[in-house]
Amino acid sequence: MHIGSNVCINRGTLENTIIGKGCIINNFAQISHQAVLKDFCRVADRSSILGGAIIGENSYIAPSSTIQAKVCIGKNAFIGISSTVIKDVADNSNILSIPVRIRMARG
Repeated sequence: MHIGSNVCINRGTLENTIIGKGCIINNFAQISHQAVLKDFCRVADRSSILGGAIIGENSYIAPSSTIQAKVCIGKNAFIGISSTVIKDVADNSNILSIPVRIRMARG
């Protein structure tokens, strides 16, 4: 297991927060209360795993991604950079964020 600098892992309230064996959590990540990271997960920098979320084995959470509370990510899933996951993700899925549209101000 590797936990980078300035990572915040919150203690569980009703149940434990669990980090499985072989997990890698990079700098500035946030793991909220009662989250479960199963074995060999990789969580990149500035990502947030909110309360009660479950991350399946061998899954990868890319930088600046957010996994909402009580969402289940299947095993071997890939969550792309800056994604916000609000629904469960099936095993072996690749989820990528949608770019933000920028409106140009009229002069």
